Amino acid sequence: MIFYLLLLLISYFLFQKYYWSRRNLPSGPFPLPIVGNIFDLLRENRWERKFSKWRSTYGSVYTYYLGDLPVVAVCDYDDMVKYFVKKGDLFADRYIADFSMNLLRGGEYGVISTNGEVWREQRRFALKVLRDFGLGKNQMEERILAELHYTLNVINRKIEEGKEEIDLIPVTDMAVGSIINAIMSGYRFTEGALTKRAAAHLKSEFFTCRVKHFATFLILPGSKMARFLPLDQVP
Repeated sequence: MIFYLLLLLISYFLFQKYYWSRRNLPSGPFPLPIVGNIFDLLRENRWERKFSKWRSTYGSVYTYYLGDLPVVAVCDYDDMVKYFVKKGDLFADRYIADFSMNLLRGGEYGVISTNGEVWREQRRFALKVLRDFGLGKNQMEERILAELHYTLNVINRKIEEGKEEIDLIPVTDMAVGSIINAIMSGYRFTEGALTKRAAAHLKSEFFTCRVKHFATFLILPGSKMARFLPLDQVP
């Protein structure tokens, strides 16, 4: 009797978790219990190949799971404009790992780690301040396009040099840093800005080492149970 009761509870959990809760999400690969679609990604040396296959199978908008966390992928430019520009207010919310924020910082603070109405208010304030400093939409667009042109030239030069694989992280990081620095200080970074690049590399390495295991912990079912442990007392 107990066996059948447990079997019924497990069946109900799987039905609710992996069918009923997915009914309003875009279609996508079926996730395994606990691990989601992680094994599908680990079978590929390059995850973008799997993402491309899923796009061919399920369309330009699909859902996959990292652990029990659903991720909706938008892979078409027109869809991105539709959802994030034309309907930006509806999709302005962001996923915030509230457990990790409460554990590490005691709550959700700052522009990066906030969500909901607090984030919208800070966003409106930041845009207003930038406009007061004379930064209009056209100016921002010009800076981004100029930096994009420079970035594409860097990528094309690396391709001409015969490189089969190009690490885009330092290239895009330099581009974003140049735009921000041009706004704040009036000049952009150049490819020879070794100090900026070295600092960005150290920051990236630190972030990777700090969160790679912690991020895995966060997507595991039951990880939220750790909120009841006195982890904030650990030095």
